Amino acid sequence: MILGTRRRLRWGLQLSLGPCLGLLIGLAGAAPAGAEPIRLYLRDPRHITFNSPTACPKGPRVAGDTVVWEEWRDAGLDGGGFEWCVSKRTHDLLAVDNPDIELYRYYAPTGAQGPLFRADGAQAYPDISATAIVWEDWRNIPENPTSTPAHWDVNIWAYLFPDGPFLQLTTQAGEQWRPAADGSLVAWVDASADASRTITWYDLAARQVIPPSHTTATVPEGTLALDAGTRIVAWEDCPGGASGWDIQNARCVEAPEIYAILPGEAERRLTQDTFRQGRPAIAGYAILWTELRETIIDGKLRVDQHLYRHAWGQPANSALRLALPGTDQRGIRLSGQRYVFLACDDGDVYPYPCNDVKDERYNYDLWLGDLASGQPVQLTRNEHVLEADIDGDRVVWTSRNPDLSPHHRLYTALLNHAPLANAGPDQTLDASVVVTLTGSGTDPDGESLTCRWTLGSPTGTQLGTTCTLTRPGQVNTTQTYVLTVTDPGGLQGSDSVQVTWRPATTPNQPPIASAFVTPPESGVGTTVALDGCGSWDFDFGDRITSYTWRLGSATGPILSSSSTTCRINWTGPTTPYAETYYLTVTDMGNLTGTVSVSVNWIPIETPRLTITSPILGGGFAFFNGCPSTPAIRVNWLAVHTVGTTLNATINANARKKNSTKTTQFNGVADEAVQPTCLPLNSTAATWLNGRDLKYIDVTLTAQSSPPGPTPGSSTFRIWVNGNRTSGTIQ
Repeated sequence: MILGTRRRLRWGLQLSLGPCLGLLIGLAGAAPAGAEPIRLYLRDPRHITFNSPTACPKGPRVAGDTVVWEEWRDAGLDGGGFEWCVSKRTHDLLAVDNPDIELYRYYAPTGAQGPLFRADGAQAYPDISATAIVWEDWRNIPENPTSTPAHWDVNIWAYLFPDGPFLQLTTQAGEQWRPAADGSLVAWVDASADASRTITWYDLAARQVIPPSHTTATVPEGTLALDAGTRIVAWEDCPGGASGWDIQNARCVEAPEIYAILPGEAERRLTQDTFRQGRPAIAGYAILWTELRETIIDGKLRVDQHLYRHAWGQPANSALRLALPGTDQRGIRLSGQRYVFLACDDGDVYPYPCNDVKDERYNYDLWLGDLASGQPVQLTRNEHVLEADIDGDRVVWTSRNPDLSPHHRLYTALLNHAPLANAGPDQTLDASVVVTLTGSGTDPDGESLTCRWTLGSPTGTQLGTTCTLTRPGQVNTTQTYVLTVTDPGGLQGSDSVQVTWRPATTPNQPPIASAFVTPPESGVGTTVALDGCGSWDFDFGDRITSYTWRLGSATGPILSSSSTTCRINWTGPTTPYAETYYLTVTDMGNLTGTVSVSVNWIPIETPRLTITSPILGGGFAFFNGCPSTPAIRVNWLAVHTVGTTLNATINANARKKNSTKTTQFNGVADEAVQPTCLPLNSTAATWLNGRDLKYIDVTLTAQSSPPGPTPGSSTFRIWVNGNRTSGTIQ
């Protein structure tokens, strides 16, 4: 497989610290709630170990699209998986128990993962570069030794990309520890049989040690930090010596300090104080580390950890504290100008800072910093992060399960970069010329973008939601239009364009008023629509700014309280009358145009009603759209004054043969020519079934609204059993 280059970028990460949009995306696989990255800053998140509930990844490292880590799931240790998975890697654990710790790797483009190889003993503390994976190898250590020798034969191994081979870089007796890799350069600590400790550089391309090695009188602790470009190595050391019998199990007599060395030069002590410094990281000539300070607050011991930055060549104790969130930062890893670190802030005290869950120490979240901008952003929320690494755009981290179960999870994601907006060049136009703006956006991650135009600023009045915007022409003015592009994660980029219109070169012409009324004749007391929306202005780009409706004359009473509404509703008088209404329109230059329309208000007449073809539904079958049977379906027609509405009722009276007994049923009719269905009541239905029904009288009554002088009415008789003079039987 081909690895991406371990990039040393010198430009700042374009990330916004605007309010989080709350847009979260779940991880691949069975990631639980609360373990998601914040989608604003990360994309393509993946839960690498989702299909292995017993996974226990430690020490993840990343280069390009390849991730490597120690996998303790099959370590074969006694005492239960929980204790070993959460315990620190120590010399006692590796040397005495010699667990079967294997190296796993993951390749993001294909999702493939699995052991790098299988061997006895522990393969621990891996590091990775674009050239190789390196690690310390304990395969030659006997299991459960009966005594503690002065030194073990712990060797440094490497796997070269893309397809091998495996190389054993050290063969001498003694312990070779904590390899660091960058590019084709590897460095490690050599604890040889004579008890000296030597920092050794190795060239993977030439497959040989690079002289001179450096022998230090101090006790290097922790993993080395290496930069291939400068060949500087930094480490945590014990300036006052150490207690213990090897570099893994040593304990500093004094507070540990940070040392660094350039090949061929004397080592440099970068810190000289009583605080504890450790876990250095390096990129170029910038060296970062964690400083632990203990203070007494209200009688309690308070432990804070902060990140410091030192520039190579500056005096000791000249490092600057990075302005980062939280009272506790740790686990820093550098890639060019960017770095990831763990942070929390709950004000707890020694020995378990940032502990908000009982018996749970790991309440850290993952953050991203930038040496150029100095402005960090939060990458995870409430995820209990343990370790992390970064290379270029790819981030990898481990975290505890939220339910505090024994095993850990391993995740990876790519950094999300803010898109760039291009609103186009500024423009200067003649007066009243319509302008069309064509914007665009570019996303460094290749994701799709949405566009939004606003007036004046990104938070101004919204004008459009496409990348092209057309605006009417103006006269002697300048407008600023802002294009904002947004990626799927919610990061945004904005750009503005100014459009200037020159003064008008021709005299302003008055606008043309145009109006009509609907309907032009209507019943007294009804409502009509006065419409002046067809008015226009002769001057291209000019526009009408107000519409004024008046009664009787151009100076009569104003009908509407809004001068910007071109259409109004008006209710007429209660007596017959012909009224005239005047519309005056005004343009941007305060020139006006006027037009009039009239309405003939007529008396309201008595509605004229006609019943046509009422039909009786017989038997028990459903009848032509009537939902119940038996039923009368009545077709009727109404003629009434324009502008009025009708309230109609239907009364049906059924009479039995050879009897004066009647039954009555009513219904409400709609104002329409549509049929009205009147179900027969139980008495009338019984008569019909028994063939005793003689006739049914149907009476339709309707009154207009507003009301006329009298209601309208119409009657119709339906004869049954052949005695019909009108109507039909079915």
